[in-house]
Amino acid sequence: MASAFYRAVREAARREVPLLAAGNTTALQAAKALADRLAAERSVEDAAAWPISHPRCQRVFGPRPDVRRAG
Repeated sequence: MASAFYRAVREAARREVPLLAAGNTTALQAAKALADRLAAERSVEDAAAWPISHPRCQRVFGPRPDVRRAG
């Protein structure tokens, strides 16, 4: 799930960064658009299931459901 969230964020960045660079939108407008889009596509329960970390980071604030420890 963490990798799916990371892919969604990267996709959103590809959509928003050119608008920011061109000056067509402000950072606040881009953040609000992203928040609105994510709220429409995902539920609170989906978000609660995702760990709070970067997918490649070993330190997290919750269990990573997609990684199992050896042993």
